[in-house]
Amino acid sequence: MRVGREDLRALAAGWLKSGKRVLAPRCVADGRVLYAAIQSAEQMMLEGFPRPRNSIKEAVFPRHETLYRYRIESGRIELTDALDAPEQVVLGARPCDAAALPILDAIFGWDCEDEFYKTRRLRTTIVTMACDTHDDACFCTSVGLAPDATNGSDVMLYAASGGYEVVALT
Repeated sequence: MRVGREDLRALAAGWLKSGKRVLAPRCVADGRVLYAAIQSAEQMMLEGFPRPRNSIKEAVFPRHETLYRYRIESGRIELTDALDAPEQVVLGARPCDAAALPILDAIFGWDCEDEFYKTRRLRTTIVTMACDTHDDACFCTSVGLAPDATNGSDVMLYAASGGYEVVALT
């Protein structure tokens, strides 16, 4: 299946309108590109950008999170989970970033399951964009992957004339 760039933006806009959180490469300041939540499809960068400076793992394993909330009432303490895990789509992930997710899955499900991680991971769709250029110094090739490795991806996008060839993986 082939989609145009504007079709991809329309799809992202539809996800946002439905209440999904969408993370994509975005210029945040001074030309710095990060995987970050977008508020409109126009904010996402689809091409011509350097590799974002952060990892998509922040979508499923944030640097900071509130684990519990508490309320004190009449001398009693009420403790509740504070999991905030909306459905989300990571759009434009690089294959080397997506390949880290199965490794994290194994770590967070090894001897006991991390419910916060597991819930976020199940509610996250990874749409990876295959790299169309690479060299011997690229991270993917240095760890035995390829610029179009599918590890950790739900959907792979390949650059095509005027848009992308879409391959569903999960």
